[in-house]
Amino acid sequence: MMNTEPLVLIVDDDENGRDLLESLLRREKCRFLIAKDGAEALRLTIEHLPDLILLDVMMPELDGYEVCRRIRANPQLAEIPIILLTALNDKDSRLEGLESGADDFITKPFDRLELRSRVRSILRLNRYRRLVGERQKFQWVAEHTQEGYLLLDDNQKICYVNPKAGDYLNIRPQDIENNDFYFIDTIDKNYRRAPDEWNDWLHPLPNSPQRHLVRPETSEAREMWLQVDVFNVTSQHLVRLTNISEQMRTMRQTWVFQDLVAHKLLTPVNGLALIEHPPSLETLPEEWQEYWEIAAFSAKRLRNQVSEIIHYMQHIPKLLKPGSFCTLHDLRSPLVKLAEETKILLRISFVQPLEYLNIGADVELLSWIFRELFTNAKKFHPTKSPEVTVFAEKINNDKITLIISDNGRTLAQDELSKILKPYYQSEKYITGEIAGMGLGLTAINSLVRGLGGYCRVLNNFESNGVRVEITLPLETNARK
Repeated sequence: MMNTEPLVLIVDDDENGRDLLESLLRREKCRFLIAKDGAEALRLTIEHLPDLILLDVMMPELDGYEVCRRIRANPQLAEIPIILLTALNDKDSRLEGLESGADDFITKPFDRLELRSRVRSILRLNRYRRLVGERQKFQWVAEHTQEGYLLLDDNQKICYVNPKAGDYLNIRPQDIENNDFYFIDTIDKNYRRAPDEWNDWLHPLPNSPQRHLVRPETSEAREMWLQVDVFNVTSQHLVRLTNISEQMRTMRQTWVFQDLVAHKLLTPVNGLALIEHPPSLETLPEEWQEYWEIAAFSAKRLRNQVSEIIHYMQHIPKLLKPGSFCTLHDLRSPLVKLAEETKILLRISFVQPLEYLNIGADVELLSWIFRELFTNAKKFHPTKSPEVTVFAEKINNDKITLIISDNGRTLAQDELSKILKPYYQSEKYITGEIAGMGLGLTAINSLVRGLGGYCRVLNNFESNGVRVEITLPLETNARK
């Protein structure tokens, strides 16, 4: 841990003088460095940058005046306070000390109370000067950085915003002085957030989930993603807003690249159909027949899997249409069809009037998401025959939650905290050899967040299995 006690350099060629100063100042809770001459004083000053130098004037070779001048001539050392210790009390000596750059004088023999008072006063002023300097540096960086910075009090009232944070939150820095802005109320005007990310968010634990704000895409503007980080500084909270929209778009752009790859794969994969439907095998030796059957089986598997991947790559980018919506009634038939394809037992519980609310998502995109969830339910079920229940809850006037619950295995708490992270695989030896090509929970979470919603994965409260909660915005401007 960094030591916060002030560091005082005592420079005196007389050992008794050094010991006396150290004993007189021990009550001030300082740390001490000792120099026996001017040359050693310059070396220790450069190495340690003390908070105060007590410098004896009368020393051989380099006297106190010359040491003081050399310190003031070095830009890195120039602001260190220096008190000259001298037995001389005449005007010329004091004038020379001031011209050499000293901040104060103390005349020998020392008055104990005066010495402590002078040292305490200068250390306090130096600490204040450094704080002001650091604040000025922070303000300059904050005003020129491309990241948004805010200072909040314990009530989440915004005390300061830099220009970039003002742009993100649509408030001007000068408005903070005359108005009360509270962080959560301010961000909720323009951004969507996942509630689980914001539990006790001003005091995050080491393994707390990363917090994001998402401004959904509209016909006028692309979606914006802000990553939110919190740093506790003294009595206030420093909040950093980082625009990661380009990173998220880059992930989407990979789909375009994948689409190009799909065209390269399609022709040679279609050629595998010749192996799947060979001529009469009776004319071939028995050993060759066995090899051909293995090759035909493998070719069929490969062609089916590549076809699913290509279908996924070609369709998902086209489904991300701003302003799209559907109802739960529209979703019912595709869900029944998906259940038949994936061979799961499905129970749907959509009740009126929820069934006819307009959800801010395309029905085909939701079908892709449910395909992944049904496939996962089957993949992790002990007997590969899960029972899945789908129902809905209305959160408020602008959100609805779709809940997909299965009766498979439950997950350990550390798995639940990682399951939405990229490349996480819940079970080491799961191969994924199940018909269909899934999106992956990470991609689902990204898609849902881009629509202005959020995901949660929980264990079922009173039974085996997990429940996935997908909260989506209601489309209030949809045509009736």
